[in-house]
Amino acid sequence: MTQALAMRHLLVEAGHEVVGAAIGKSDRREVPGFFLDKIGTQVTRFLSPNFVTDEQNKGILVGASIWKNLLKTERYLKSLSILKEVVESARPDLVINFYEPLWGLYQKLNAGQVDSVCVGHQFLVGHPDFPFPEGHAREKAMLQALNSVAAAGSRKRLGLSFTPLPEPEDTRLVVVPPLLRPELPDLTRTDGDYLLVYVMQAGYGQDIINWHERHPEVRIHCFWDRRGAAEVERYNENLTFHQLSGVKFLEMMAGCRGLVTTAGFESVCEAMYLGKPVFMVPVAGHYEQACNALDAARAGAGIWSTEFDLGVFVEYLPRHRSDYANFRAWTDRAAEMILTAISPRSG
Repeated sequence: MTQALAMRHLLVEAGHEVVGAAIGKSDRREVPGFFLDKIGTQVTRFLSPNFVTDEQNKGILVGASIWKNLLKTERYLKSLSILKEVVESARPDLVINFYEPLWGLYQKLNAGQVDSVCVGHQFLVGHPDFPFPEGHAREKAMLQALNSVAAAGSRKRLGLSFTPLPEPEDTRLVVVPPLLRPELPDLTRTDGDYLLVYVMQAGYGQDIINWHERHPEVRIHCFWDRRGAAEVERYNENLTFHQLSGVKFLEMMAGCRGLVTTAGFESVCEAMYLGKPVFMVPVAGHYEQACNALDAARAGAGIWSTEFDLGVFVEYLPRHRSDYANFRAWTDRAAEMILTAISPRSG
């Protein structure tokens, strides 16, 4: 969603019109208010495949995810009908797909109806320089298969990258800088005394509490999207939980000591832009996040682990050396490179 917001800003600045947005939803997660407020156009929601988590709402259950989504086939066919209505109503010149697999299926069923490109860090797995965790051959094959589904019918695959990479042999793949929200350059970077945490799975909140109870002197602000939680829940003087909020999260990132996150792509990029060290803990069973953590560590973002032992990160902080000037120079090229890549003249 933050990628879509950044893309909207980029397109409008270049004189294009955004005529609509469609967003996949699930029973597990709600669409944050900051996205609906900022996207600036009518938003259509449709049911989209998502992961099934374990009982603690932490790890990803791959087998259960496949089975549960197969059982929803009829509902997903209805989602395809919704997408068809959106396309026929908005009549766009171009659809930009942020890794929605149902759009790939739609393109298979409606080939040639509308021009399309797809965007995602996931597409970098097709680059020969992309790092993979050792083993996990089945998970790698599944990610590559999902990439093929999401990108079906798209003219280009924009692989968002932490760093520049050599031009790949596959001409459909274009390596481009991250899409960062336009508010980011206006933030004032300061060195605060707290750790900022973002957990994609709300179940990891208990892990943060468990660690904090052993280290109550460390100040922590944690963002999650726990359904039904208050906007702010103060656990004690030094631990506070916040519902996910775009502006508030960025402002607190600008003033934190470092970011602790479940190895998502955008939040790591935002921290790198602000010169903040990152501690990444990939969601259990989430192969894509394991790849993200390796790639981000390669790019100098920080370190990663399989568990939320924040003590490792606290010890690492004095050793971190940020190269955010080069990262900012790379991200400054995003508009030019992305607009060139999505232009019909680019093939």
